[in-house]
Amino acid sequence: MSERRFEIPKQERIIYVKDQLFRMIQDGLKTLEARVGFSSFGKIDIDDTISFSSGSGEKVAVRVTSIREYSNIEELLSNEDLNQIVPNTSLSQAKQLASRIFKQEDINQYGLIVFEFEKI
Repeated sequence: MSERRFEIPKQERIIYVKDQLFRMIQDGLKTLEARVGFSSFGKIDIDDTISFSSGSGEKVAVRVTSIREYSNIEELLSNEDLNQIVPNTSLSQAKQLASRIFKQEDINQYGLIVFEFEKI
């Protein structure tokens, strides 16, 4: 009797982004995504395929090439290429945007994760 092994396919991972950011990913302008380090994002590994989705339901698939973790927004913004996170945005605009998107208590508890990716 031989042992049978089954590959369980990874569940499709979808990250929802605003239409403007979706277009930047689609056009290859945005290659970094910053998120609070909730456990759902901690399950994403290098070489994983994820799909970004817009409000209209369009998707673009990318391969994760690098993952970096930060303890606060200042550390993230001083170590990452701002134009790859939010193209055509100044540092002060990026800080304002981050303060509207990320809750400080979530950052304190979970940190921040940056996914670097390439379109596939």
